[in-house]
Amino acid sequence: MIKSAWLLIALQTVIIFNIYGQIRSLDFDPQLAPFYHGVASGDPSNDGFIIWTRVSPEPNQTNSISGTWKIAADSSMQQMVKSGVFSTDSSIDYTVKIRIDGLQPGQFYYYEFESNGRYSLVGRSKTAPIGDNDSLRFAVVSCAHYEAGYFNVYEAIRKRNDIDAVIHLGDYIYEYGRGEYGQFFINDREYEPSGEAMDLNSYRTRYSQYRLDADLRRLHQQYPMMIVWDDHESANNSYADGAQNHDSNEGIWEDRKLASIKAFHEWLPISQVDSNDNKRIFRNIKYGDLASIIFLDTRLYGRDVQMNFTNSSIQDSNRTILGSYQENWLFNALKDSSTQWKIVAQQVMMAPLKIVSNNNLSFVNEDQWDGYPKARERLANFVIDSGIQNFVVATGDIHTSWANDLPLDNYNSNTGNGSYGVEFVTPSVTSPGLSFNLPPSFIQATNPHTKFVNTLDKGFIILDVNKTRCQAEWYHINSIQFKTSQTSHATSAYVINNERHLNITQSISLASKNHSAPFGPDIPNNPSYINENNNPTLLSIYPNPVKDLLHLQLIINQNSTLNKIQCFDGLGKQVFFKVITQPTNGLKNITINTAPLESGNYIITMVGDKFKYSRQFVKH
Repeated sequence: MIKSAWLLIALQTVIIFNIYGQIRSLDFDPQLAPFYHGVASGDPSNDGFIIWTRVSPEPNQTNSISGTWKIAADSSMQQMVKSGVFSTDSSIDYTVKIRIDGLQPGQFYYYEFESNGRYSLVGRSKTAPIGDNDSLRFAVVSCAHYEAGYFNVYEAIRKRNDIDAVIHLGDYIYEYGRGEYGQFFINDREYEPSGEAMDLNSYRTRYSQYRLDADLRRLHQQYPMMIVWDDHESANNSYADGAQNHDSNEGIWEDRKLASIKAFHEWLPISQVDSNDNKRIFRNIKYGDLASIIFLDTRLYGRDVQMNFTNSSIQDSNRTILGSYQENWLFNALKDSSTQWKIVAQQVMMAPLKIVSNNNLSFVNEDQWDGYPKARERLANFVIDSGIQNFVVATGDIHTSWANDLPLDNYNSNTGNGSYGVEFVTPSVTSPGLSFNLPPSFIQATNPHTKFVNTLDKGFIILDVNKTRCQAEWYHINSIQFKTSQTSHATSAYVINNERHLNITQSISLASKNHSAPFGPDIPNNPSYINENNNPTLLSIYPNPVKDLLHLQLIINQNSTLNKIQCFDGLGKQVFFKVITQPTNGLKNITINTAPLESGNYIITMVGDKFKYSRQFVKH
């Protein structure tokens, strides 16, 4: 019910539209309804993994959506081994995340979801092994800037069909507004929303846009993924109490951080390690007795603010990049003698990096471990003093390819003596490279612990682990400006069991036979669906019930136009009306201020030249 007539005028002025240009390069497929964002799995254990999907609400559907899930031993979903039910609603953005257990170790399984008689894509996942294992194989990726180019790296990995899981080291999304970062390559990949992601609605919209990308959707469908955030899941160069890309006029940092964390957990198949603290993502995923994948958070959990290298306080022994609790947790995880290889998966480069500038040799990036020298020293001393063997670091963030020894003060670049471990740095999926463009020989001359560097190409790492050695192989994608999955092998680097330094080789490892399980099918087990009426697709409406701001996310088909939005009360009386004049094809994010409305039931109606679409909401 409306409070007074003047509110009708007010409501016509407070509706906020983020209406953007032409149809985007969203690989939107009506046949996937209502599971448009596909399926995903993650964080394998020896008896299970997490499965994920999102169910977009359909017309006249209540806020709560229910359905079923099942696990099978075959891709046709006939040999069912487990099943269950789920329920989701707008409070978690209609996402579904279920921890599956009771499965056999080291095995491929298939899974699918059902809601209202329609089925999702069939996903494929794999449990971690137990006990004695000969080999493991992972793809390592990071830094996917949507506007910079196509996610060809994801498709190249998917087609290989030779890995156990994908390790994603962060910057899964970017928070920047449209055109704010790097070279703009692809005209049909502008960010949604157009402004910077700063609240729950905008972070959710950005994840939705990413997850509609077919290359990313297919990768998630076929492999389990183990993920950590870096900075751009919240804001550039973030730390526990703030970020370089967050100003006081953009609101309270803690509110923004918590919104980004909530969206991250909603949209990705990651374990919530502590049920009482979703800010903790550091965790240890074991693959039998061969390897522990020790995931860290060098961003939001305990990092102190970045500090200029000219500030003497940078040498303060109390400064931390992990926080004291996480640092102690890491030390305990490294002391665990049950696995041969300790692979620390984390965000920012651990090895030192210096270049010559204005005839001075100096560090270049206070955001990486160089900016926290005492924290790195504590870690190095612990590894050596505790006799930790096979210390391997996998790193993202820097958008370029590196193979590093991790040097102590007595490091000898000729023999590798004086290294406490090795580091493999993956290039970006699409994000721009370094701000300085120096030949590799110049970089290596001032950083002799760097055994390989490539500052230009995008790509990924294949990490092949066995009892004899741990080897990283750099593969670079031919282009991100047009669709291709062609790659070239750049180099390989390996560390031998119980040694602490790298060897460079051009050899390429071969996958074992247990990676040959068939893919999940490309289309869901549903009758063909054609949107003949060019109706819009409602991807989300939340919160419902609503107190103040109601958010709607729509796909408007290319051959249709949104002309007006109306709202009616429970008696059928129109309480506001808004004419839309901008082009409206593509992904839409619409925010409506419902504060002037009295409590009750309302119908919001979107009218186009070829459709009329209504949905009920409740005002508290």
